[in-house]
Amino acid sequence: MRQIDLSLATPDDPLAIDNLVTLIEPSARKLTVAVTLPSSHSAFEPIKRILGVLPNVQLGDPADADLIIGASNDDPPASRNTWWIGIGPSVSSEEGKELPGTIGPFLLEKQNPLMDGIVMGGVVWGGIDQLEAELIPIISAGSSILLGQLPNSVGTAYLLNIDLARSNLTETPDWPIFWTNLMQQCQESRPGFRRWNYRLDESIAFTLPSELLEKEEELKLVHEGDQKTLVRMESILISPRNETGIYEIYDGETLIDRFAVNFFDRDESNLTALNNGRREPEQAGAALGIHVDNPFSWMLVLGILVVTGALLWDWTITTQQNRTKPATPSWQRAST
Repeated sequence: MRQIDLSLATPDDPLAIDNLVTLIEPSARKLTVAVTLPSSHSAFEPIKRILGVLPNVQLGDPADADLIIGASNDDPPASRNTWWIGIGPSVSSEEGKELPGTIGPFLLEKQNPLMDGIVMGGVVWGGIDQLEAELIPIISAGSSILLGQLPNSVGTAYLLNIDLARSNLTETPDWPIFWTNLMQQCQESRPGFRRWNYRLDESIAFTLPSELLEKEEELKLVHEGDQKTLVRMESILISPRNETGIYEIYDGETLIDRFAVNFFDRDESNLTALNNGRREPEQAGAALGIHVDNPFSWMLVLGILVVTGALLWDWTITTQQNRTKPATPSWQRAST
């Protein structure tokens, strides 16, 4: 895995910690999805269309898939690492026409990340089957569970209780939002890091591969010779680091993966207040004030001094004349 070291500094920069940035090249995390629905299933074509526009998704065989999309009457895979979602009623298409539908109100489990951004406005839900499996409700209407999770499955498994031929769900914004949320949650459960470049104030999430869960060697985090022991578990959350640089995770003496931590100032790097376009440099105008190297400035100062001296001289002469002028006798002032 390659890395890039970027350095940028100015002579009077008071904060040198952000002059160097080390970036690790991210790895592509493609999600392999297998579709086992029969072509006659009402969800087959809508699923094919949505998978064609989702990013970082590729089709594959069930044996190599991260997520399997099948019919609701299929059995989930007995694999801890494979996600599964079953769609549709468990009855035939002819019998499914007799199943009820609903326009809500819908009860959403908003704490579930699959419901992030889901509103169910104007949704017509058709083909609601009476499910016998024990489910944790995610979407429900009255006493019917429309989307639920199978708690007793080996891996992560969901049931979508719907007949898409009798529903307008695929025509609403909730349809792509749901599949985006599902793919994101499935991808985050895959082994390894979700990202490889972090800030000092960020926690680092890491999923340990299942084949390493039962090993007895020490799992450690190494940074510039310093080591820290990590608890060997499937989902590891590394606390925010205090130092920048490259960190590596070792299983005994074997390198598993590594990540980079860099300093990042949110206020300094915030570019949202900038405007688009090109701004030409401003032309420097004549500065106001008195300049020592300007001869006209000295002439102005000299003129001010001459005027000020003349005013003072006039005031002095007028004052002296008033003092030397003889006083008028009292008898004249009285007669006047």
